[in-house]
Amino acid sequence: MNPLDASFVDCFLAFLNDPSANARAAEKRFRAHPYITERLHLFKVSPDVKAYASLQKDFREKLSQLTKTAFLTNADLKELADALNRLQFDIRIQFPRKTKKRTPETIIKIGARVNYVIEKHRVIPQIHPTISGVEGACWYALMLIQVEPERVRICPLKNCGKFFDTRTTGQRRYCSKEHTMKADKTDAARRMHNHRHPDEIKKR
Repeated sequence: MNPLDASFVDCFLAFLNDPSANARAAEKRFRAHPYITERLHLFKVSPDVKAYASLQKDFREKLSQLTKTAFLTNADLKELADALNRLQFDIRIQFPRKTKKRTPETIIKIGARVNYVIEKHRVIPQIHPTISGVEGACWYALMLIQVEPERVRICPLKNCGKFFDTRTTGQRRYCSKEHTMKADKTDAARRMHNHRHPDEIKKR
């Protein structure tokens, strides 16, 4: 996963870890990413929606399952592909008048942006998928993660449960150094208790 893909996944995980699922915060976070600012420059927002709670719950369940199995089933893959195709950015084109060959309004989906660059003494096209809207951004991030599912984990510390990227955070088991220290202290206290009260272990 390249650095920009990883930072986009971090935006997705931040959304999943936000207890309020605040709509404005989620939209702002995704809109500020280079995949939006340097591609389509447009991002669908939902001013009437205060929180994406149901969307967050749905993707927390999907990502939790992916972290457990490390792969998507054929049904999951179809759902992912269908969602990405369905949520491509679309524009409405109005024609002056209706004719036999066209209606007054046509919807065109823009699934990618093409950028022409010079590489090895040739001009070649670079195709960049367009992403618009929080739901579309979530599906795109899930697509990125399913290629390397092992890098995303759920913090097992009690009352945490945050998703984190082991590569970008540098953490392996817990989401932060603070939580690693808390877990180590808890484990040390448990071992000390078991050492002092061996009879309790036998009764279990």
